[in-house]
Amino acid sequence: MEKEGLTDRVAFLERRTEYCKFVSERIEDVLEVARHFYDEKLKTLGEKEKGEERREAKRADRMGEDREAREGEAKKNKKGEKKKRDDRAEEDREEGREKQREKETGEARRKKILEARK
Repeated sequence: MEKEGLTDRVAFLERRTEYCKFVSERIEDVLEVARHFYDEKLKTLGEKEKGEERREAKRADRMGEDREAREGEAKKNKKGEKKKRDDRAEEDREEGREKQREKETGEARRKKILEARK
């Protein structure tokens, strides 16, 4: 190689070979660091997903409770409306009875007046 004038090329290739040996020796260290980082990242993501699942479960529970509360209120409202309707019907019946009493009282008075005029 020296006779042909390729000494610079040989020196370059020797340096590259030494560099490749160094990198191949260090690749295990690099892989270990990368594995550690990746495991940390997976752990963090797992905790994050679990937290999101817990939040989603809480949100679903609250929505269920709200739905039950609304249904309970609707049932109470229906019961209240039925009670109001029954009360109104009773008031209407009572009003009808009073009108009937007034009518009967008015007829009795009219009879008395008519008898008194005779």
